[in-house]
Amino acid sequence: MSCLFDSISKLLQDDLKDSGLDLRNLVCDYIKNNMDEKIAGETIKNWLKMIGSDEFDIQSKNPEQMANEYIRIIENGAQWGGGPELSILSKVLDLVIRIQHQDEIIATFNCTDNPIFEIVLDWNGSHYEPYDKYNL
Repeated sequence: MSCLFDSISKLLQDDLKDSGLDLRNLVCDYIKNNMDEKIAGETIKNWLKMIGSDEFDIQSKNPEQMANEYIRIIENGAQWGGGPELSILSKVLDLVIRIQHQDEIIATFNCTDNPIFEIVLDWNGSHYEPYDKYNL
């Protein structure tokens, strides 16, 4: 896994119904099956267009090909995760996810109507660490 997925897993290890749940695969499966769904005001397809071309130099104009290439990259266990993955995990796991940097909240991902937990991840500029979890 990567530090993002590891950190979320550590914070939720006592609460996930399936303790063997692979968050990275959960995100990839969600992307495959929900390309036209809106999360945080944008379709997953559009998230992938923006992130895929900017971050991974994916040049395909075909949304399905772009999604498949993005998923192939994200499925790599060493690949980092970011905004789209945090948004999807917020929605699927009913979480509010806050990112803090130098003790200040710099981003909040709340893509669910019924959050169960709020988790805080510490971001040092290149690495996530689990920080805290609160029941809601």
